This record gives sequence, structure tokens and C-alpha cells, in this order.
Amino acid sequence: MRDQILDSQAVADMVGLTLSTIHTYNHLRKMPTPDVDLGGNPGWYKTTIDRWIKDREADAEHERKAKADRAARRDRYRKT
Repeated sequence: MRDQILDSQAVADMVGLTLSTIHTYNHLRKMPTPDVDLGGNPGWYKTTIDRWIKDREADAEHERKAKADRAARRDRYRKT
């Protein structure tokens, strides 16, 4: 079975971001490298975007934990 190809709008819809944000992320290289060229526009395989979503969720969880750790250290320091 062939992997579905998603354009920027399909990716935006899939992840709940605006098309403008997807364009900006792609420009800033916060998106995976496009898998295909859709007439001068980027296209990604669905599996590529699924993997990117999973990585973004893991990064967000890591950042939440780091932020909580920093806050806990700051609170301990202020109590002394």
C-alpha cells in the first residue's frame, strides 16, 4: 500500500495549526524535510508527519518536565 501524500493544508488540518504556521515552520526548518515536490510546494508522506507529531509531543513533554524542575529548584532556593 502506498503512503498518502499530504500538502501543507492537509498537514495544518491534521495537526491543528494554521496554514501560515505550517509555512513558517517549514521555512524555519521546524518541519521534516518534504518528501515530494507538489508543483513547487512541499509534500510529506503521512508516515513522516505522524513521526513528526510523535516527536513534537515527546519534545513538549520533555520541556514541561524541565520547566517544572526549574520552578521547583527556584522555589527551594527562595525558601532558604
